[in-house]
Amino acid sequence: MEIASKADALYHTAHELIVMRFRMLPNLVPGSDMAGEIISIGNEVKGWKIGDRVSPNFWLDHIHGASSREIQATALGAAVHGVLTQYKIVPAHVSFSLSFSILFVLPTLSQVAC
Repeated sequence: MEIASKADALYHTAHELIVMRFRMLPNLVPGSDMAGEIISIGNEVKGWKIGDRVSPNFWLDHIHGASSREIQATALGAAVHGVLTQYKIVPAHVSFSLSFSILFVLPTLSQVAC
């Protein structure tokens, strides 16, 4: 149950610098924060439509609550290939729909809050 989106905005943080320095995976595609527009939807996906503005969660298998090693193994741009691509396929259940202006500043706000 996945959605494909075209990247409209990417944001780089200190996370990318750390990942690239320690090279956790060979040939890793970096990037953990993006805002995009849905271009394709899986057959069983509900609640999304083509053209919706979307941003994936940092962890592809986590929405809330305590983290685990299994969840950490789904970190975009660290444990799995990131979003520094023109198109990205992610699970629909960890994607967030907001206005494009909010999606663009959300990564910045998360860095300030941390």
